[in-house]
Amino acid sequence: MKSLMILENLSQLKALSEQLRVDILMRLIEKAYTGQQLSKLLDVPRSKVHYHLNELEKNALIEQDYTEEKNGIIQKFYRATAKGYIPSKRLLPHAELISNTGRSLLLEMSEATRRELLNAPDASFEKGSIDNQWSHLASIRDMNFTDEQFKQFINDYTALLNKYDTDKIPYRDSRNYYISTLGFKINKRK
Repeated sequence: MKSLMILENLSQLKALSEQLRVDILMRLIEKAYTGQQLSKLLDVPRSKVHYHLNELEKNALIEQDYTEEKNGIIQKFYRATAKGYIPSKRLLPHAELISNTGRSLLLEMSEATRRELLNAPDASFEKGSIDNQWSHLASIRDMNFTDEQFKQFINDYTALLNKYDTDKIPYRDSRNYYISTLGFKINKRK
């Protein structure tokens, strides 16, 4: 799975303008699921989920990860093709659509973080788990950047994430940690 996928065409962007597809995609970023599992998880008819899976797959936003045989039936497990998606600069003339899609993706990412937070073990929030330090990270900051500085910040942050990406370098005795980051321009504070 890539860290970041650049959406190159309008059909990819339109595929993400449907809320159910965003919900499906966010689940498939977390882990691989079958259409039936997603149907139960999202409380949506299986045929509707399969239709949206086909649209996401057609636009290269998801892919078949693996298959499993269960009771003589081959089950297809799907996974997102990237951990994050951003539109290419060529799509910027469609700013209104991009703005709504981007906002929807960030809201869904926020909801995914909320789900992970609520399901995390209690030990995740205790002091002393890692060399008497806090075993979690939390930070909210209102910062000032020029547009160029913010682009550089994104590049530096992405490089840091890639450095520790266990999909690329599996570490012995590693544990799963959930990292969630949102960054966007806001109105000036009074």
